[in-house]
Amino acid sequence: MIPNDNIQGLETLEAWKKANEFALVIYREVLPKLPVEEKWNLDQQIRRAAQSVPANIAEGHGRFYYQDEVRFCYIARGSLTERNL
Repeated sequence: MIPNDNIQGLETLEAWKKANEFALVIYREVLPKLPVEEKWNLDQQIRRAAQSVPANIAEGHGRFYYQDEVRFCYIARGSLTERNL
């Protein structure tokens, strides 16, 4: 079971709140503007990357060690720069 303190702490974490806002902007403003021929592949990759950012921040926040939290923040940053190669 997840301790209640972690959930409440996460909701007050500014980076997590901004990552959630960013994901919503992607879903509402970016994805609908993709060209039809890119809807499937690019749409799916952008969705996964946008979801990955707040998810990694949350997972790192739930870790016991500070260095784990930092590592998950680096992973979240990597999701922001992910590209379809």
